[in-house]
Amino acid sequence: MAQVDEKAMESRIEEAVAFSLMDRLQDLIRNAMGGQTAHDQTRQEQDFKKFDPRPFDGSLRDPMKAKMWLSSIEKIFHYMRCPEEHKLRCAVFMLIDNVEIWWCSIEKRIDTSGELATWDQFKERFYKKYFSANTQYNK
Repeated sequence: MAQVDEKAMESRIEEAVAFSLMDRLQDLIRNAMGGQTAHDQTRQEQDFKKFDPRPFDGSLRDPMKAKMWLSSIEKIFHYMRCPEEHKLRCAVFMLIDNVEIWWCSIEKRIDTSGELATWDQFKERFYKKYFSANTQYNK
């Protein structure tokens, strides 16, 4: 009888530890995502995609076309009332080919003190890469 009670107790302890670990993991994920749940991010990305944003592959020779792409993305953010913390994730989803690789390498070099990169940091790097000083001034 004592063995049965001991095994039942061990089982309950293991279950409690598993639930505690799952709660902790969910907290870590939520914190890593800026307090947002995965459902919130998925909903924002789905809303963003409904506007049919164009992908950007960086092959645009004319800097004004790059600016038009960025402006169209920001216009979508405005109309969908996209929270600041979701903008970068949505825009990066539209980067393809070499631009996606470029952003991954740039993002690693941004000093964010452990935080995620921001939309403003992305735009700053994007302007440096795709615009001359004169074009940036006129934006």
